[in-house]
Amino acid sequence: MSAGSPANCERFSWQSVPSLLSLCINFVADNLDLVESFQHFPDLLGKEIFLAAERNEQFARPDPTVIQRLELFSKAFSTEFLQSLYLSREHLLVNYLSDDFLLFAGVQSLNLSHCGLSDDHEILYKLSCFTNLNTLSLQDNALTSRGLQKLTLPLRMFNRGPKLLKALDLSENPELTIHGIRYLKAYPLLCVLNLSNTAISKNDTKLQLLSMKVCIPEEGVSGGLDSCFRLQTEGWASNVINTWLTWYNNKSKRPRLGENSFYSKQRLKFRLTKCESYTKPRYQLILKK
Repeated sequence: MSAGSPANCERFSWQSVPSLLSLCINFVADNLDLVESFQHFPDLLGKEIFLAAERNEQFARPDPTVIQRLELFSKAFSTEFLQSLYLSREHLLVNYLSDDFLLFAGVQSLNLSHCGLSDDHEILYKLSCFTNLNTLSLQDNALTSRGLQKLTLPLRMFNRGPKLLKALDLSENPELTIHGIRYLKAYPLLCVLNLSNTAISKNDTKLQLLSMKVCIPEEGVSGGLDSCFRLQTEGWASNVINTWLTWYNNKSKRPRLGENSFYSKQRLKFRLTKCESYTKPRYQLILKK
């Protein structure tokens, strides 16, 4: 068969030859460790490079090298890289990533509910860099008025922080008192605030400092509020985050040699008791503007 026969022409058709653009994208994706910055790259091109790197498993595990690769995209593409982040009940991964949490500073919505965050947790300080944030859930943590003071300090003192915050969930923080309410005035656009099951009463006069009205619980109101904070991880890196969650949960479930079953049963009993305590909400305190 001659080289110019129709069969050979069909075999070596132009469709089977990768374009120069795709070759360049794959080359960059395979060599992210040599890239200094993606600043001023078109979003479309950045997304193609990111997806190619993801296919080549460049982000498989959250180790320092992978974090550096992802920072290239986080710094250059911010919100496109990750728009919304849902880490509810993922306290192990949250603590594991706490040193590198600024990787997610471009998100607009963040759910850190049920993560056991205390007043001194370093993530509270790092939230001052989340300037695009408009929805934040800190439900069921270990926050007090001191935690709110630290959370809002950069914004109150240096005008640096999530000025665009509109919805904040602080419910199920039982030691949160009315004394911390004044710190929330730092958020000028705040229009939805959930203080249910805290130490704050709807009759506290200091609530007037926020210029918000107490929303009387009615049928369908709580459902609408829940949907406000029921987020999903969205953005280019959503599959990466979900892969990390699966990997870390599987890692944490590996049995330890010589572990006493007594402590396992005690931890299970504690978790069940904690869950049961929240299945019966004591009261609702929702403020809206």
